[in-house]
This record gives sequence, C-alpha cells and structure tokens, in this order.
Amino acid sequence: EMRLRAVLQGGKRLQEVLRALERTAKMVTVLMCPAEISLVANPNSVDSLQVWASLPASGADGDGVFKTYRIESLNSNKIGFEADIAQFQRALKTAEHSEVATIKLSNKNGRPFMTFEIIVKTVLSSP
Repeated sequence: EMRLRAVLQGGKRLQEVLRALERTAKMVTVLMCPAEISLVANPNSVDSLQVWASLPASGADGDGVFKTYRIESLNSNKIGFEADIAQFQRALKTAEHSEVATIKLSNKNGRPFMTFEIIVKTVLSSP
C-alpha cells in the first residue's frame, strides 16, 4: 500500500529541473522519499548521458517542493515511478496559476496513478 498527498509550493524549481532533463530524455524516473525528490533521466543507460537531480521535499523555510507532504509505503516510505516529462511539465504549468495544487497517488484497477488536483481562482466580471 502506497500513499502520497502533497501541496505544491516549489513548482517553478521542479519545472526548471524538468526542462534541463528534457534535453536528454523524454521520460524521467521520479524517486520520492520523506526528505527529498530525485529525478533521473536515462537511469538504465550504460553508454549515454545519465542526469540526476535532487530537491528538498518540504521545508519550513519554503525552499522545498511541497508546502505539506505525506508519503507512506511498505518500501521504507519511498515511492518511485516513471513519468513523461512533457506531461509532467504541463501539469506543473497549470498548477503555477492555481490557488492550491495537490498531488495525490491514487489506485485505479490495482495500479498506482499520480493525479493533480488544481484549484484555480476565477474572477467574474459584471457587464
């Protein structure tokens, strides 16, 4: 059983890292643990460039990727998955203009899925 719930605060830093990784790969391996998030491009490559980046998961001083962060797993509270960099960037770009962006790990048909719940502020104008 895996659980993940996090409120995003450092989306721009994560986007910058993904932009750099996109130059070497289309997919990224994401390794999440209680203290940090690691992103790896070409993790299984022997003869091409491998790129690693690590960011603090959360922090009281606001320098972490998440404002609040709860992760649980049977694997020492570590969760790993592979993501399409372009799709990950699109979700983060949408979250950039939100009131609150929450990332959750959900289970669909016995498979884990990462979902973004993004709440945007709308301004209504009267005629």
